[in-house]
Amino acid sequence: MVVQDTALPEPRMAALVQRVQNGDSVAEDDLARLFDKRIFVTVFARTHDREAARDLTQEVLIALLKALRNGDVREPEHLAAFVYGIARNLVNNYFRRCTQQPRTDPLDDDLPVAARNDDPDAFDRMKMVQGMLERTDRIDRKILLMMLVQGYKAGEVASQLNLTSDVVRQRKSRALKKIVDRVKKMSRK
Repeated sequence: MVVQDTALPEPRMAALVQRVQNGDSVAEDDLARLFDKRIFVTVFARTHDREAARDLTQEVLIALLKALRNGDVREPEHLAAFVYGIARNLVNNYFRRCTQQPRTDPLDDDLPVAARNDDPDAFDRMKMVQGMLERTDRIDRKILLMMLVQGYKAGEVASQLNLTSDVVRQRKSRALKKIVDRVKKMSRK
């Protein structure tokens, strides 16, 4: 794909920026047309993914228009550098997001399946722990379930229960210690 150099002379670029800042929607369209293909090519060269490049191009244009409307562009004559800076940052964010997402490779059909737990004592231990949980203070039980089963963080639990994060952590720690101690005592018998 060959992209023509569509750079405007500095005075015309500054005038276009001023029109966008004044809310001229035609100027916004002109600006989008001016940079659309150039941004796409730049982003595609880094991502090698057409769909991602299209999405990121739109994100760059939206960020550019927001910056112009907010008056965040200090040197309108250097708008192209500003645009490519936005593109670079958004592409870097895209790659960060991609590396943080877990891989989803399909499992092979011939993989062995984990065997069912045939430990006869496992059921008894589970019943014992459930009994201990039932005898635990209602708030402590709720904290344990929210944090250990549902995966909430201490701050999230604290806001839902109108407690501080430190109190939630302390109650969780004490409740776990009590349950472990009770289970140990029951196991010895």
